[in-house]
Amino acid sequence: MKLKITIAGERVQEVGYRLHLLSLAKGLVGFEAENVDQDKLVVYVEGDDIALTRFREAVEKSRPPLAKVSSIAFEPFDGFVLSISEYRQQLSLEQLVKIAQTGLEVRGDIKEMKGDIKEMKGDIKEMKGDIKEMKGDIKEM
Repeated sequence: MKLKITIAGERVQEVGYRLHLLSLAKGLVGFEAENVDQDKLVVYVEGDDIALTRFREAVEKSRPPLAKVSSIAFEPFDGFVLSISEYRQQLSLEQLVKIAQTGLEVRGDIKEMKGDIKEMKGDIKEMKGDIKEMKGDIKEM
């Protein structure tokens, strides 16, 4: 048996939903999940009746902490579904790409922060000079 599951809501993407669902997919032989539009996650699963029933119940009860779901729809599906191992490899690669991109962004942010810190050091030196000058002025009074 195969199912198509559509999860819709304000926040169903970029919250770890696909990883979360994959962790619930025990006993399934096929699994695919893809973000669609900006507010949907579509999941295709394949397995025997018992495994699909368990997965469906888990999907209805369990969500990632940051997810905001408005609806979950289940419908029969006749198309091809990747094996879990194939999907796991695909998702792992996607996650590695995200990690690499985030690392590059962080590196850029760190370079920018270093520049800001150098600028602040200069400002602090200038303020120290101003304070010394003010101390001298106060002593003269």
